Amino acid sequence: MQLKDILTSREIEEYNHEWQSFDRKYELETPYNVHSGMPVVGKPMKFREKQVFRAHVFQKRLRRFDPYFLATKYIQPFWHMLHYSLTAEQMYQASASMMKDNSKLHVKEIPESFQLRRPIFWDLDRVISIELILENLGESFGSLRERANFAFYEDRRNRVLGRLSAVTYCGTRIHIELIERIKRGDESAREELIKKILSQDIKHKKLLNPRKNIQTTAEQLVAELKAGRILEEDIHDFFSFWDKT
Repeated sequence: MQLKDILTSREIEEYNHEWQSFDRKYELETPYNVHSGMPVVGKPMKFREKQVFRAHVFQKRLRRFDPYFLATKYIQPFWHMLHYSLTAEQMYQASASMMKDNSKLHVKEIPESFQLRRPIFWDLDRVISIELILENLGESFGSLRERANFAFYEDRRNRVLGRLSAVTYCGTRIHIELIERIKRGDESAREELIKKILSQDIKHKKLLNPRKNIQTTAEQLVAELKAGRILEEDIHDFFSFWDKT
């Protein structure tokens, strides 16, 4: 799916104008919103009521990631496929969070297509942005299906350099499902949730950049659960690897 498939010629002109004048494009997204310790996209612009988004790509930050683990930044002459995927995934997370609490969902994606008209070196000689068009595909086995259509732009000429698409499956995260089961009187879910909290605590201790603002410790959450109380928002905060601020 492309812009011409969902917008009129007039709307496309207005969309391009709004992007040029969007004043938050050079504001780097937060790790919380992109689900990554190294954000590489700016705040997305959402075009009116449409599920159309666009964001600036911080190329210098993206080049810090070397998929071959040879150097502290990418030193090869061509951009690696992983860089496109990383940028697209962050764009999806940041855009989806504008419409729903994406942090309470787990998302799995299946790549569909990738077309590159010319290599994107992203060496600061060109200004690059990424566009996302979301298609709702209904539900499948309890998960919300969406098709994410990405386009990489050279901004100065407003020309598309490549396209990528993937189908995503969005479902409720396990700790939220366990909380709902506890509320319905399923006591086995309480023990399951305690095990999940203790497992998450171990993962927190392995992070390269540990969280600084966890609201409640694992010990406190477990003690409250054993006492029959559910600190729902605190549990949800605990299952994130990123601070909101």
